[in-house]
This record gives sequence, structure tokens and C-alpha cells, in this order.
Amino acid sequence: MQAGQAMHVNFNVLYALRPDFQIGINGYWLKQVTDTQIEGHDVSGRKEQVFAIGPGAVYSFSKDNIVTANLYFESEAENRPEGNRFVLRWLHNL
Repeated sequence: MQAGQAMHVNFNVLYALRPDFQIGINGYWLKQVTDTQIEGHDVSGRKEQVFAIGPGAVYSFSKDNIVTANLYFESEAENRPEGNRFVLRWLHNL
């Protein structure tokens, strides 16, 4: 099985409440543009898509340590599960 090719976009709009703390809206969009293949043959009707949007926040402990928290509410899902997702990330520059 080979998944089809897809386009994916992440976006966000943030407002700085303080220099080290930002809040805003974020989201993502995914659309599969080619068919999934099984044993080299295209299988139609299995292309995935989803759109999600929700609130987010960024806190900077320092220029090398940043935490992001995003909550996504998915909609318009096709051929995949749809739900809410919470993503917490710690970014550390080496």
C-alpha cells in the first residue's frame, strides 16, 4: 500500500500580550491529491482531507526554550477520523 500525495498547510495569527507570552488562532488544512495505491493500482474514493482551527498560546522561557499549546477542532474530514486534538510542544534550540 502506498498513500497518495497530499498538500498540507499550517497557519497561525498571534497577539503578544507580553514579550514572552502570545495567544492566537491556529489551524491546519490537509488534502490528498492523488489516489492511494495498493499493489501498484490506484484505489479511488480514498482521498483524505481535513480542516482544523482553534486557539493557541506560546510562552518563551528564554530565546532557547519555548512552549506552545494548540487546541484544534477538526471539520470537513473525509476518509479519516475527525475529532479534537491538543498539541503541547517544548522547543529547545541546541
